[in-house]
Order: sequence, then C-alpha cells, then structure tokens
Amino acid sequence: MDNYFVLGDHNSICDVCGFKYKGSQLRKRWDGAMCCSDDWEARHPRDNPRIKPEKNNIKDARPEQEPRYLSTNEIQPEDL
Repeated sequence: MDNYFVLGDHNSICDVCGFKYKGSQLRKRWDGAMCCSDDWEARHPRDNPRIKPEKNNIKDARPEQEPRYLSTNEIQPEDL
C-alpha cells in the first residue's frame, strides 16, 4: 500500500501477512492479532461448545447392599 494521508487514521502492519494498511482496514481476530480482511478468520464454533448440564435425578436412590454369598449346596436344581 502506498503512504497516503487520511485525517484521524494511521498506518498499521497486518500481524499475519506483514503488509501495510490503514488502521481502519484492520480487524482484531479472536486470538488478538490485528489483521487484514484476507487474513481475518472467525473463531471455530467448537472452541466454545454449549454443553447442556446432565440431569442426575435418580428416583428412589438406595445405598448399595452388602453382597450375600451362598454356601455350598444352598440352591438346589429345583430352585432354578
């Protein structure tokens, strides 16, 4: 870009490509870099996912029972 005068505007350098632009032609990118319209990119939507909270409502919750071990021959084939 050529140097030219614009009242209230200044010369700036693009952080990505290094070319000279007027300050009003640069935009701030999501990572803080000031860049021209060719190098500007929006932040990817998956960087900030919208997560729905889980519903952990357990109805009739009870404490875990102690295991009951069977002794030898406690169950007969007729019980099955």
